[in-house]
This record gives sequence, C-alpha cells and structure tokens, in this order.
Amino acid sequence: MTRALGFLLWLRCRAWLRRIGRNAGSVTGVLTLAFGVLFVAAVLGPNLFVRLMPGVDALLPPLVEPTRRYGPLVLFGYCLAALLFASGEQALPFTPAEVQFLFAGPFGRRQVLAYKLTGNALLCVVYGLFLTGFLLPHTARPTTAFPGLVLMLWFIMLFSTAVSLCVQAIGIRADSRPRKLLLAALAVLALGWLTFAGGGLMSGGPEAVVGRLEASPVAVALLAPLRWFVETFTAERVWPDFAAGATRCLAVDGALLALIFLLDAQYLEGAAAASERTYERLQRIRSGGAFNAGAWTAARPRLTLPSFPWLGGAGPVAWRQMLSAIRNIRPVLIFLGLFALISVAARLAFDANAAQPPTPPGMPLAVGELSMSLAVLTTVLTYDFRGDVDRMDVLKSLPVSPAALAVGQLATPVLFLSGIQLALVGLVQVLLGGVEPLLGAVALYGVPFNFLSLAVENVLFLWFPARLVPGAPGDFQQMGRNALMMFAKFALVGLAVGPAAAAGVVGYALARALGVDGTVPALAASWVVLTGLAACLVPLLVRAFHSFDVARDTPP
Repeated sequence: MTRALGFLLWLRCRAWLRRIGRNAGSVTGVLTLAFGVLFVAAVLGPNLFVRLMPGVDALLPPLVEPTRRYGPLVLFGYCLAALLFASGEQALPFTPAEVQFLFAGPFGRRQVLAYKLTGNALLCVVYGLFLTGFLLPHTARPTTAFPGLVLMLWFIMLFSTAVSLCVQAIGIRADSRPRKLLLAALAVLALGWLTFAGGGLMSGGPEAVVGRLEASPVAVALLAPLRWFVETFTAERVWPDFAAGATRCLAVDGALLALIFLLDAQYLEGAAAASERTYERLQRIRSGGAFNAGAWTAARPRLTLPSFPWLGGAGPVAWRQMLSAIRNIRPVLIFLGLFALISVAARLAFDANAAQPPTPPGMPLAVGELSMSLAVLTTVLTYDFRGDVDRMDVLKSLPVSPAALAVGQLATPVLFLSGIQLALVGLVQVLLGGVEPLLGAVALYGVPFNFLSLAVENVLFLWFPARLVPGAPGDFQQMGRNALMMFAKFALVGLAVGPAAAAGVVGYALARALGVDGTVPALAASWVVLTGLAACLVPLLVRAFHSFDVARDTPP
C-alpha cells in the first residue's frame, strides 16, 4: 500500500472524529451523545463490575469453560453460513467515491485491495473494544481477551472475503444451480451419515451431542484451527498460552491474506458494479430499515396482489406497503425459521433430559420469543412513515385524507407483526404446550396493542426524524437516539396499557358483584379501552405528519 493510500486512511479516521464533534455542536447532539455513552456504559458496566470487583465473579457461574467448548462450534457455524450464502458481490464492497477515485487513480489492484483490507482491519479493532467489554464474563484475562478477539474478527473478515473471491474467481456467481445441487448432495450425505453411523447422536442432551462430535476425527480436524482462536481469546497466561495461540492465529490469518492476494485477479471490474448495487442496498436500508434491503430491485416482480378496496384512500396505501412487504418476505421467514429452530431445540432438550420438570417450559420460551418480537420487529418492520422518509413529499401530495393515510401506512406492519407473534406462540403451543392463555391473549390483543406500539413509534419518528441506521460506524449520537426513542416508546406504551388493565379489573369486579363470571367482561372492557387508546393516536399521528417539513426535517 502506498503512502497516499495510508494518508487517505488517516484522513478517514480524522473525519470520523470530526463528525462526532460536529454532531455534538448542538444541544440535541450533546444530549444524544451523552445518552449513547450512558447506554454503552449501561451495557458494559455490569461486566466491568464483575471483572474488576474482587470476589464478585466467584458468585456467578463460570463461563470460560463453556466458551472454550462451544466457541469453536459457533465459529464453524459462521464459516458454514459463509460457504452456503457466499456471492461475489460480498467480497469487497466499495463506496461510489472509492470506485470513482481509487479505481481511476495511479494504484494497482493489489494496492487498492491492501487499502480496503487495512481499513476493514482497523474497524475490527474498533469493534473489538466494544465486544471485549460485552464478553468479559467469558474471558479469563481481559488483557489477552482484546487482542485475541481482534485476531478472531480478522479471521471472520478474511474468511468471508476469501470465500467470496473464490466464488467470483471460479464463476459460480454466473450460474448458481450447480452449487445448489452440490450443497443438496452434501446435505443428503450428511443426513445419511447421521442416520446410519450416528446411532443415538442426538440423544443425551446438548453436552452429549457435543462430546460425540468432538470425538469424531473429521470434527477434530475441522475445529482445530477454530479452537486456536477461542483458546487465545480465553487464555489465562500471556506466556506461553496467549503467545503460542496468537502465533497460530496469525499464521491462519496470514494464510487467508495470502489466498486473498492470490485471488485478486481482475476483481475491480466486477467490484465496481457489485459495489454500486451494494451501496444502493445500503441506502435503502438507511431509508427504510434492514428489511427493505431487497426492495425496489430491477428484477421482474414475481408476486403481486389484487387491488384493495378504496376505504377513503387507506386501501391503496396499505396495498403498496403490503406488496413491498410480500416481495421482501425473506427476512421475515429467516426470523421465523430462527425462532422455530429455538423452539424445536427446546423440545429436543426437554425430551433428552432425564430429570424433566413437571411441565415443558413452554410459557417462558413463548414469553421470551414474544418479547423479542416486540423489541426487534417493531424497529425493522418499517413499512410505514419510517420507511418513506425519502418519499414524504409524495405522501403529502396524495389525494388522500391524512387519517386514511396514517391508517393505511400502519396496516401492513401491524398485520405482519400480529401474524408473526401468533405463529411463534402457536408453534410453542404445538411443540411444548401450556401456553393456551398467552395464545388467546395474542389473538385478542395483538392487533390493537401492535397498532398502539407502532403508532407511538411513528409519532416519535415524525417529531424527531433520523435515519434508522447510522451512516458511519461508531455513531454514538445515533446509538443514543435509538436507545432514547426505545425508552420513550416503552414508557408511552406502558402508560397506555395501564388504563386498559384498570378497565379489565373494574369490569371483572363489577361482573363478580352482579354474581356472574367476570372473565369475559374483563377481557371485553380491556380490549375496548386498548382499542380506543390506539384509535386516539391517529389524530396525533396526523398532526405529526402535518408538522413534518420536507425541506427542513428530512434527515441527511
């Protein structure tokens, strides 16, 4: 890498620091920065307290040995996913400015490659600082954990880059059908091996399964390099544990780096077009959230919907958002598949456990999955005003009443979120049982509660508009703003749920005073109050939409 490219990296670091200082030049910027720092401190503070205060970590269960045992399997899962989903576009994404100036500059392709890899390696160092604090309970010595984690992050970055360059070099990207057939054949062979040779491989609980895998010669050979990184991260002594482990990790990273430079043949032409598509995808993510990454592609649409009724203008608005959500349904299916695997694993663990509890742990699992859906999906199902931040001028010019526009904008995420929650709790009921009351509550209160939650989210967004994801790594202002908005949303939703619960209690008490069963009156009263509170947010959402100034409030 030349001195000019090294100086460019230094300027990028200065620009990152200058951006943080510039964003903190206003009162709002100072508050969001302070809240972001406090949020990071709240996340990392307990771990630091556990490691720094003598005697506190002895009261907690040890996590170093489980990390050493299961960490290589986690890394192997990442490597397997990188092999399955690799594409040439993921190798080296460049920004349009880098494509315009670096590709046309007096630099060789390997010099540009070294510049890009060096920048990614520096980002790994920055991320390693945060992740080390987050993973402190899993470490034996913090002074060796940080460099060990940086070596691991370098391996992850270099491995994914090498796999993508291999895919680009052998031309699988042009025709992915042979790769799919090969992967299907490998999956059939693996399934046959598990059926024929595995015997009771999945019996005895997770630890027994891991023990059988660790005894396999093939697994030992595949997991050996990955185990070096985990042992370096959890090393108890600098010498010889960390020194020997770091040497082996550097050898693996160096081999991957040499492979990347060996596979760099004429990647710039493909990288230019792939980087343009990647940058457009990132812009869609910034405008509409992570679930909009695949929306509005140039490919011919395969799915469509019949026209919805007019409904005062809410129908066509809901139809547009629903069509976008259906055409970008893959992230939702991945989310459902992940929690389905968790539910199936919980069932298998329950069946394999000799000392079973009286009843399957269905209720805690369902509550956890439901809470995760409320915390995560409400921020990523952005088929509403948050996803249309760059099309506010079009929305304001539509011949539709503001109330109908607000209802149409919220219809798709409300229905999607309610359906996902119902599917998750229903799956837990089928596999483990014992969640009938929660399943009924989701079916009854799901739509009004989700409408209330998403309406509050959209009102806060229209009052304080900002991009949903940071434009640059280390944006503490964006982190603080997201945390502050989340706390504000939970507080407002909690204030709204209180009157609904109080109405249910009053309805139950009145019914019992009249000598009848109070369950149905309590449910009806709480549902009516919750639905009424959700409907009362529509005028507030309309007022927030009216106050949104396209020229002034559209975030950069």
